[in-house]
Amino acid sequence: MRREGGRAFAYKRATIERAAESAILDGPALEFGVRHGVSTRVLAERFARVTGFDSFEGLPTTDDARDAHPGWSPGAAGASGVEEFHATCAANGVPRGDYTAVE
Repeated sequence: MRREGGRAFAYKRATIERAAESAILDGPALEFGVRHGVSTRVLAERFARVTGFDSFEGLPTTDDARDAHPGWSPGAAGASGVEEFHATCAANGVPRGDYTAVE
């Protein structure tokens, strides 16, 4: 569950919707680390244009102990590739013309 002050968000979608509602300017949404495009779909519902940036290679390797985390491993979180991202967006009703994927 995610919290904003005294407010809790049980789902990722609710968190993203709240952030989008808080946007004070109209214009494109920029998303860094799009992974499978789940939040891209939510942003595309609110903004006329979404630009998503991702290496589509997953997390890099590191020798820095500060980066150690049991849930993070090299290649995790998005190693699916840009074509799978496009396919997920299409399956979720986000037309190619509504977003740009930048590798």
